[in-house]
Amino acid sequence: VPDPSLRIEIDVQIGSGSFQVDPQASEAWKAQLSCYTNISNIVVRLTPLASDLSLRRALLLSAHFDSQIWAPGGGDDATSVAVLVESLRTLASIKDSISSPIIFLLNGAEETGLLASHLFIKQHPWAPTVTCFINLDNMGGGGRALLFQVAPGSKWMVDALAGAAQEPPGSPLAQDA
Repeated sequence: VPDPSLRIEIDVQIGSGSFQVDPQASEAWKAQLSCYTNISNIVVRLTPLASDLSLRRALLLSAHFDSQIWAPGGGDDATSVAVLVESLRTLASIKDSISSPIIFLLNGAEETGLLASHLFIKQHPWAPTVTCFINLDNMGGGGRALLFQVAPGSKWMVDALAGAAQEPPGSPLAQDA
């Protein structure tokens, strides 16, 4: 049963767009343009009703529901989608569980170049409220969870993980190139 002190909003975003692949790349790569059409996202926002200021600062939790054409998709990334859906269900049912909005983004085109993420950030009306972002994804088929990528200026997030998790694994060597 949803907590009556929360507003639950659900949106299915379908859109099209384009972006320059890597504006910092060499001249040959600068001409590359990524285009997409009819990409879909499922977006849910939990908002505590008690605070008028809460709509300005949201946590974004994201996972993708597409997979590589040759892969079954269980590890990458259906597992993370299940974690997000269960987190949403749990948080929505516990009284006073959140103090700021949480946006759950289930995006439909990550494996083809982060297209659905681009769609959300550039076109969704809730995107400007995001002040913190956690992406759940999987690499490989087993092993422990690993923090493998953080944005510059995110030391506070690493410190929070270190304080909350028992022996949190992480390595700067795992950072994407």
